[in-house]
Amino acid sequence: MARRTVYCGRVSEEYMDQKVTLKGWVQKRRDLGGVFFIDLRDREGIVQVVFNPEESKSAWEIADQCRSEYVVEITGTVIRRDAGAVNKKMATGDFEVKGEEIVILNSAKTPPFSIEDEQNISDEVRLKYRYMDLRRPKMTQNLMMRHRLTQSVRRFLDDNDFLDYNQAIAMELDGLDTVDKRIEMEERLGRLFEQRSRDGSEDDISISIIFNSDAYESVKQGLETRRKLNKIDEQIGLSKKKIVTLDLKQKQIENERNINIENWKKVALEKSKLKQYSEKLIERRNALEEELKKIEREQDELSKKKIELDSSIKQYEEIEKIKSDEQDKNLADKQKEEKNIQIKEAEKRRLQDILNN
Repeated sequence: MARRTVYCGRVSEEYMDQKVTLKGWVQKRRDLGGVFFIDLRDREGIVQVVFNPEESKSAWEIADQCRSEYVVEITGTVIRRDAGAVNKKMATGDFEVKGEEIVILNSAKTPPFSIEDEQNISDEVRLKYRYMDLRRPKMTQNLMMRHRLTQSVRRFLDDNDFLDYNQAIAMELDGLDTVDKRIEMEERLGRLFEQRSRDGSEDDISISIIFNSDAYESVKQGLETRRKLNKIDEQIGLSKKKIVTLDLKQKQIENERNINIENWKKVALEKSKLKQYSEKLIERRNALEEELKKIEREQDELSKKKIELDSSIKQYEEIEKIKSDEQDKNLADKQKEEKNIQIKEAEKRRLQDILNN
């Protein structure tokens, strides 16, 4: 463990470009694009520490584990902040520490409140977590002021030849402390009286005179009565604790009931929305079914028309075939007739040639 070289709130121009060792509590930890910024706090103030994985990977990994109120020891170099990053609200706002090494001295649970002055905290919570309340800057300043004032008074008295010493103070207790102390004293005296009565010793005549048999019985009855009262007080205390516990459970049950009611309302609302959506889907489905039936009827009509058209086309083709056959037959007859005419003309010319000869 290294020795602290400077307090967090005292980092200044004096330590520029120097390696320093700081110790304190983690006020905040911020992650900005993989670079960690830790606000380190001690009794003198806060300073910002930067951890970059390119500078020190091991320190960066440890800084990633830090949370609020962790106690850490950091070693790094003091550098000046960029012009746009200067924080005039902090005494150390012009500087920051480039973290090179970090050691977690003590981890911590999540604090019940932030260690800052501007917090609306009930007195009950502050007193319950007094050790954390004293870490707040205002309370720390009060303690430091008290220390300086006490030291100033002591120095003044010492300079004027006063002696400072402590003397035991006898004070009267009250309430339950008085009863407990008296019961303890009377029980001890009662045991001493019983022992001396058995031994027959008369060394302590005052005890024999004070604790005669009647007095002892009276004291004994008083002790028994006090014990019963103490038991009753304990039972009353336990009953009060149980009542408080039951009240807390009742509040918890009421809160859970309210939460369940809210959840039920949300579920009912979602159910209603789903029901409306389902009805819309059913209407849409019915509309689509009607449209599908219409399309099927149209397809049936088109199929019938296609059959009729196919039949008409077939009849037309048959008629055209018949016409074609007739035309072929007529053409053949015509060609045959023309051939017969040619034969007759040829025969006629032959006969004419015979006559001429």
